[in-house]
Amino acid sequence: MADFGDGGGCGGCGLIPTVGSGIGIKEYSNWPTIPQLYVNKEFIGGCDILVSMHQSGELEDLLEKEKVLVPPESADANAEKPGS
Repeated sequence: MADFGDGGGCGGCGLIPTVGSGIGIKEYSNWPTIPQLYVNKEFIGGCDILVSMHQSGELEDLLEKEKVLVPPESADANAEKPGS
């Protein structure tokens, strides 16, 4: 995994989803596919790696370890109430 450095990112989890945003990102990370996932400024991988990590359970483990997931009870409590 490549170090994202100090030059940007959201500090948590960042997915670069669009081609417009992806101009130069392939060269920056030296990875051929987009979207690309960065967690805490560290390059995790492109779509191909993310699919593989998801299927094996590694992605969830990584996101939990890095504390970038919202716990289910917090997500439920913060969900918009019907009729509001």
